[in-house]
Amino acid sequence: QSHGCVNLAPADAKALFAAEPASFSGEHFTISDLDGSPKPYRPEGPPFLVGGGGRRVLRFAGAHCDIVGVNASIHSGEIDAAAAQDGHPDRIDEKVGWVREGAGDRFDDLELNAWLAAAEITDDSAGAAEFLSLAFGVPAEDALDSPLVLVGSEGEIRDRLAQRRERWGYSYHVVPGDKAHDFAP
Repeated sequence: QSHGCVNLAPADAKALFAAEPASFSGEHFTISDLDGSPKPYRPEGPPFLVGGGGRRVLRFAGAHCDIVGVNASIHSGEIDAAAAQDGHPDRIDEKVGWVREGAGDRFDDLELNAWLAAAEITDDSAGAAEFLSLAFGVPAEDALDSPLVLVGSEGEIRDRLAQRRERWGYSYHVVPGDKAHDFAP
């Protein structure tokens, strides 16, 4: 048990979605012949998603999950200058490398996602970059390069998404809820 959560190995958790009943015996609890329901829409169970920014969690996610959220580490619990710097493209290169290490031959089967710390549709990209620069202590010319920031006109956003897919393999982004309607079109 860690932080109030029960730690199951991925194979043990996936057993709950199998056709036959699952059993588990661990340090904190025992499950005997549990028929997990409702049954998932695919035989191997729902896709597992784990996201994070540290080496250990990204290697684990690469090894065991279907979807990996490659994000900045947020050690302070807030999106601050350290988190912004950890979302720099060079750091994301390293983080995707950790996912690749964990995944091995199955890397091409993974889906990568990014949780957007900042998202805004605007025709004033330069102004947004200045604001992000002041808020997070990153150079204005680098402020919009992080795959965890999606700011610009519709055309700029389209281009950034294509570049991020090409460079890192991101196939979807988690848009902040208050921006969902703006990004829907």
